[in-house]
Amino acid sequence: MNWITPSEAENVNISLKLVMRIFISSTRNDFIEERRILLENVGPDLQTHYDSTGLEVELVDMHYGTELNPLNDPYQYDEHIEEILACQRISRGCFYLVSCVIRV
Repeated sequence: MNWITPSEAENVNISLKLVMRIFISSTRNDFIEERRILLENVGPDLQTHYDSTGLEVELVDMHYGTELNPLNDPYQYDEHIEEILACQRISRGCFYLVSCVIRV
């Protein structure tokens, strides 16, 4: 695989994709409605806001739309870690959003 730097891209008239990929982290059963709103409302609004800059906004929620119990899937932890690392590597900005509840 060959890598190209941004300065090399300018010289050969290739544009590198500008992406802000944000991993939404929470337990599967917490913040269900809030995660849905992030994906269905906030994500598109952010994209509209950044359209003029060429920045593509991607929200990643590994639990959205799945009925699988994550405790029954031994590979899911690895998939989440891989996706977090991909978001960090790809994103041109914020890449991790945590939703948590402190229960007393």
